[in-house]
Amino acid sequence: MNFLRITHPDKTSEFIPGYTASVSLSAPTVVGNLITNRGRITSVSYEKIVSGSLIYVTDTPAPWNGSNDKYEFGELTHDGFFNIAFSN
Repeated sequence: MNFLRITHPDKTSEFIPGYTASVSLSAPTVVGNLITNRGRITSVSYEKIVSGSLIYVTDTPAPWNGSNDKYEFGELTHDGFFNIAFSN
C-alpha cells in the first residue's frame, strides 16, 4: 500500500495513507535518454485527524537538509519495509 511518510527532525515518523494524499513533483533531470535525478516532492496535501477532527493539510516542503521534515512517498510492504519512490 502507498503511503506518505513524514519524518521529523527528532526522528519520529508518521505515515499518511496514499489514498488521502496528493503529491506534486518537480521535473526530473534528463541527460540524453537517461533520468539522472528523479523529480523531488514540491508540495503535499493530505487528510489528518487532529483532536478528533478531520483537517486538510497542505504544505510546500523545502529540500531536505537534515534539520527539517523529510517527506517521502512510497510503498509500505507487508514486512514493514518502506520502498521510497520520491522525497523532498
